[in-house]
Amino acid sequence: QTGKYDSDKGEFTFILKKVDENQYFEDLDLVGKLLAPTKKYQAKPDIQMCEEVVQSSDPESCSDDSEDWYLEQEIVKEENFDLPKYGFANKTQGMGRELRMEFYEVLDLKDVEKPLQMKDA
Repeated sequence: QTGKYDSDKGEFTFILKKVDENQYFEDLDLVGKLLAPTKKYQAKPDIQMCEEVVQSSDPESCSDDSEDWYLEQEIVKEENFDLPKYGFANKTQGMGRELRMEFYEVLDLKDVEKPLQMKDA
């Protein structure tokens, strides 16, 4: 077991003997690999025109081609003080039913509108 320090390079060198001479250790330089700077991706963006853009003076011509992705929203005003409040500063109440109807296939929502006393029963 020996060690030396090269002050010109600023490096330490240690020589240690293994307990088992035939044992192989993988990725002993893993820390060096993780600390190495990553290669930057130098590819240029490939922008291609797929369709020719036509300027039209008719404002309705563009709206007919696009799909309407907006959902009609109705503000439900129900004053039920038995329902639990949730959300930022507990200001939201009674939105669980609307969320379940819109996101039924995406999210598994529990019955957030049922008060805790009724859930235990």
